[in-house]
Amino acid sequence: MTTEPNVSRQEPTLLAEPPIPASDLAAVDTTSTPSRTRRDWMRHAVPVLASSLVTLAAIGPVLYTVSVHRAAPVATVDLQKLVEAAQARQLAAFRSSHGAQAAPSASDAQAAVHDTARFARELSAAVDALGRSCKCVLINKAAVLNTEAVFDYTDALSAQFKLDQPKGARK
Repeated sequence: MTTEPNVSRQEPTLLAEPPIPASDLAAVDTTSTPSRTRRDWMRHAVPVLASSLVTLAAIGPVLYTVSVHRAAPVATVDLQKLVEAAQARQLAAFRSSHGAQAAPSASDAQAAVHDTARFARELSAAVDALGRSCKCVLINKAAVLNTEAVFDYTDALSAQFKLDQPKGARK
């Protein structure tokens, strides 16, 4: 048996990653740049989108509640002006058919009461229809102190009933 002196043995080792030539290294960097840009964009966009969604989720119910519970706008109608115009029209029709100084008979008085009741029903129906069409609350103009901020539908109803403004009527 022969003995050999103790010589340390070295095992061959393999490199973990083979070295990349410089020309290939430039090609690798350009291909990895777009993915890095995409990741940078996404890193900024995701928090913005997430905060936007959280904001909408928080504000959405508030906006819905405000829009649902919004009070209807207020508008006015000068009922006294319309009634005075209708009375003036009725009186003018009576005077044109009977003369200026004629006294009304019982049938004329009954016809006047009938016409007045018909006008009151038509006016009430027209005011209701106008309130539905404008989606607003209509109130008598005499009840409003500041009429500059409120829309007035008196002229629209006056045109609907073909009423002229009587002389000496209030504005």
